[in-house]
Amino acid sequence: MNTFIRSIAAGTLLAALAACGSSGSDTPTTAAPGDNDGNDGRTPVQLVQGATIRVNTEGGAPVLNTDDYLDATVRVISATGETLLEAPTQVRGRGNSTWGLPKKPYRLKLREAAPMLGMPAERDWNLLANYIDKSMVRNKLAMNLGDQFGLTYSPHSTFVELYFNDEYQGVYQIFEHVETGANRVNVESLDQDEDTDPARVTGGYLMEVDHRLDEDVCWQTNLGVPLCFKDPEYEVEDIDNPEHPSYTQFNYITTYLNEAEASLSASGNSYTNYFDVNSAVNFYLIQELMKNNDAQIYPLESEQYTSSVFLHKRRGGKLTFGPLWDFDIAAGNINYNFGPSPEGWMIREDVWHSRLFANTDFGERVFEKWCSLKRDGTIDGLANEVDAIVATIDRDAIDRNFVRWDILGTNVGPNAFVGETYEEEVDYLKDWMTRRANWMHEAFTEEFGACPAT
Repeated sequence: MNTFIRSIAAGTLLAALAACGSSGSDTPTTAAPGDNDGNDGRTPVQLVQGATIRVNTEGGAPVLNTDDYLDATVRVISATGETLLEAPTQVRGRGNSTWGLPKKPYRLKLREAAPMLGMPAERDWNLLANYIDKSMVRNKLAMNLGDQFGLTYSPHSTFVELYFNDEYQGVYQIFEHVETGANRVNVESLDQDEDTDPARVTGGYLMEVDHRLDEDVCWQTNLGVPLCFKDPEYEVEDIDNPEHPSYTQFNYITTYLNEAEASLSASGNSYTNYFDVNSAVNFYLIQELMKNNDAQIYPLESEQYTSSVFLHKRRGGKLTFGPLWDFDIAAGNINYNFGPSPEGWMIREDVWHSRLFANTDFGERVFEKWCSLKRDGTIDGLANEVDAIVATIDRDAIDRNFVRWDILGTNVGPNAFVGETYEEEVDYLKDWMTRRANWMHEAFTEEFGACPAT
């Protein structure tokens, strides 16, 4: 039985309610819009490197938590000293476990939308600290792979040095926030207080598989997978009220999700009626290649943990995986749950992907994409991709970061490897990714045969 999950911002489980209705899902039966590839018409991005960001709160007040915004100003300065942006903003902490670390991540909300270092104008931005990932590369690597593999949208970012209330904080990544918008997750706007037309309620939606339950409305599928609604931002009293438009929308999307989930267990390829296949293949391969522990899709009651697995659905389209998010403890940077080893399947074993591989042609589709990535050099170029990312960070800035945070040679979390130098951390990542790719290729070819030459 489906249950609604009421949760507050801190993730406290308040109650479980009765099952939702079971109206039809209006499932597309042909290749509807949504079998995505490319950038979907978004503004091209030419990132600006080597900038400094200065955030100063009103009166120098400290940011104390991840809930309360403080008024502040943000100034963005180029590598040559030119002021690129100076604007009023609000700032708060961000993250869950990462907020408890010494080097704090932050969320900025500009008063007015503005471009940021080559990224299209928006109000919401994240400053990621990458404290646990001492290479500072894993999140950027995952997003670059998203672009190279063909996901429709992966959040853009660039490395900066951050001063907070005039105190140096080190090297950060300024990241686009995961939200809906023409240059972010590009789904049609759905008015939760107005839209009930059967065609309009088919989209758009942005959801997250997240065991933290940190949205006002979260919900469990028939297999117990927790999905939290990011957009629209529903209210519990509205989705409970049959007279409110939110009730119709919520009933549609939860029914669609349950039917989509059921299609994973069906023989044949009925899953292609519900899921955007390209996104499913590409999303899976990146998560598996980086062996991202947090991306395993499991029931809420399981001992496994899922977070930052985003799904979205455009109007008239299919359920689409993405965007990618949160890879700081992926790629061998975790000392539990088989994370240190570059061998062995991880994402493939979860409740959704295990069914996809067992009952459909999904495995063959994954192997076909893998072979194309081998042929074009993407898989064999992983170490070079890491080097290219490192080259975008000023070497003196890296040194300043580790003077500010003297953590090289120290285990600061679930680190599976502790390098004595920054170069050792980078070399470990390159070696791990290479060995991971080699193991996956051997496992795939053993299962499906040799890759075709063309």
